[in-house]
Amino acid sequence: MTTIRALSFDLDDTLWDNKPVIQNAEDSMMLWLQSNAPKLTARFDLEKLTAHKFQLLQSRPDLASQISELRRESLRLALEESGYSREESVTLAEGAFNSFLNKRHAVTYFEGVEETLDQLAEKYQLIAITNGNIDLRQLSISCLFSHAFNAEDLGVKKPDPDIYKLALQHAGVDIKETVHIGDCPVNDVTAAQKIGLRTIWYNPENQPWLGNRQPDAIISRISELLSALHQLEVKTD
Repeated sequence: MTTIRALSFDLDDTLWDNKPVIQNAEDSMMLWLQSNAPKLTARFDLEKLTAHKFQLLQSRPDLASQISELRRESLRLALEESGYSREESVTLAEGAFNSFLNKRHAVTYFEGVEETLDQLAEKYQLIAITNGNIDLRQLSISCLFSHAFNAEDLGVKKPDPDIYKLALQHAGVDIKETVHIGDCPVNDVTAAQKIGLRTIWYNPENQPWLGNRQPDAIISRISELLSALHQLEVKTD
């Protein structure tokens, strides 16, 4: 029998809807730039800045797991291209990024997230593993997690399974005693399965499973986790 002792969670689009969060953060960044760097906003709208960022990523693949630095550096280069000095560009890029990051943490949890995590934390060790650059310590649920890791911390991003291996090693957690929960079939299910993690797919839209190996359980609401984990523990018995 292998007891479940720890749960690892994806964050964005698993515990909250991330699209409006990023939209709000980018809108805040653009308003800051309009007030503080008008030469940039005369040349770049949000769509062009986004394209600029992805062009930089093509030439700097080393930034793939460093999304904060990618955004900062892309902003700095765009500011220089808009006529600001390097020194001005560094300062302005940091200000714009901080405006983005402030709103990046204005998340609205899916229904039942706080209550469910609170119950789970009484029985399991909770760990966050994300590609995103959110600082879990700034959220109300942070007290329920023993550890939080992101791609920037570990230098590797999903779907590379090493992100799971490294995170769980740092947390001192046994892979065989851990279940990973996430919304992405590739990043959260298939990648986690590759190092032997059991997985629960958060599938709120009830999409068909198109991968090879099935997740160990599928849920459409986070509140279903308690029941899903109970069923997994029954199976292990």
